[in-house]
Amino acid sequence: MCRTSDNTYIYFDRFKLYLDEVAAQKLPELPSGFIALDIIVDYLHKLYLKALKDLQSTWGANIRPKNIVWFLTVPAMWSEKAKQDMREAAVIAGLISPQDINNKNRLNIILEPEAAAMYCCQQYLLEPGETFMTVDAGAEKIDLTACEILYDPVTKVKSLREITYRSDRSCESTFIDEAFIQFVKAKCGSNNVDSFRASHPSSWLNIMKDWEEIKRGFEGDIDYEHCIPLPPRLCQLMKSSRVVEPEMDDDDFTDEDDDITITSKDCFAMFDPIVNSTLELVELQFERSCKALAIYRSSMSSGQDTMSVGACKIGKMFFVGEFSANEYLWTKAIERFGSRLSLYVNQAEQTFYADNLFRVMADVGQPVGIDEVISERFVPVITSQECATLELYTTDLAGEEYMVDSMVLAATLQVPLPTQPVRIQFVQDVSASMNGEKLQASMVGLKEICRKLTQADEVGLIVYDYSKRRNCRRDSKSQKTRGDLNQSASEPPADLHGRQEERLQDFLR
Repeated sequence: MCRTSDNTYIYFDRFKLYLDEVAAQKLPELPSGFIALDIIVDYLHKLYLKALKDLQSTWGANIRPKNIVWFLTVPAMWSEKAKQDMREAAVIAGLISPQDINNKNRLNIILEPEAAAMYCCQQYLLEPGETFMTVDAGAEKIDLTACEILYDPVTKVKSLREITYRSDRSCESTFIDEAFIQFVKAKCGSNNVDSFRASHPSSWLNIMKDWEEIKRGFEGDIDYEHCIPLPPRLCQLMKSSRVVEPEMDDDDFTDEDDDITITSKDCFAMFDPIVNSTLELVELQFERSCKALAIYRSSMSSGQDTMSVGACKIGKMFFVGEFSANEYLWTKAIERFGSRLSLYVNQAEQTFYADNLFRVMADVGQPVGIDEVISERFVPVITSQECATLELYTTDLAGEEYMVDSMVLAATLQVPLPTQPVRIQFVQDVSASMNGEKLQASMVGLKEICRKLTQADEVGLIVYDYSKRRNCRRDSKSQKTRGDLNQSASEPPADLHGRQEERLQDFLR
């Protein structure tokens, strides 16, 4: 709270975010006469006095302010200007002197995900080679970072390597708070609640404190029920409001009520949308990190025959931040990640196994020649597999590694897997002659493709190289051919492109 000129107080929350230009655009305007920097300075000064008092009471009065090194955490998406404004706020608040504004021995501005990662390393005594993922579920955003602990034997210093780029999203607990506020308005009346919040901010804060305990303690019990007492002034507003507002719940609007009851059904309605979207983002980052780690391990061990599969997975996951204190989020996270392997890499086979993986054949903006062949190698899941389903999708997104809802299914291919090797060749569509309809990998579908081809087109050709297999030469390098469906597939004829039309006609006949 900040004191006004008439010695009254105004309650602010999320005020730190006003320093960032982008975040401030999504926040309500501050009351007239207040600027974000002044509010943050007031907060930091109170924090400084409290911290100094606690340090001196614990370690003795010989602790001096100049001996303290301050670490102030800021959101990862903050601009450099916002970080510099935070430094200036620390100077004005008295944490450091103006000459120490850029002195790392006195003040450090550190990103919140990095602070969480360093804390986990020290708190849980992680060793070099271990990997972990931090889920920084804060009030405003969720930030996900996957790291590996490195050790330099020369300098004998541990460091962190970010396995892949971090991801973030607005999956914050304030959305749940807003859902609770709407719930209270439905019970007590929107105008009543707005009037009460404006005239009695301290009493409203008590309601939000009760809600905070519910938010942290709710575990998903179906028989859950909790009552929040309503302040007398809010009850008076409800009783004096004889005309029930349209959005109010008539059954709950009585003169005798002085509390509101929250059931498990109410909690599920408020929690599930945010918890589910949060865990979906965590899962996506988890899979992306495992894949990036596997690629890194493979490049670092190119001279080794085998490598432990376990070394290519994220070993630990730490939930930090305000929203991570929610028991329901924690319970759902354990259910989802506790014993499930959604992605792993077999280093001996150099093969990725994954659900929902999107393998790019040709990326957005990639030049593709008329006669250029783009090939990929896929391995059956089990040796007894008789058929494989390949789905071809199109998307305007560049560099996607996982399926997203905006992708469009262009064709579904049912590929037979006989006991003998089969070569399947995809030729990238570089024309506009196709109408975008889904085509099945059948003889009718192939004939329809060929009917629409122009001389400059090579669209969706699928070559089943049965009749020409005996003419294919074999050698010791055949296992490394990227176009093969398994490691024993044979090499194509040298004149592959020249005989492409002939082989297609052989198949169609």
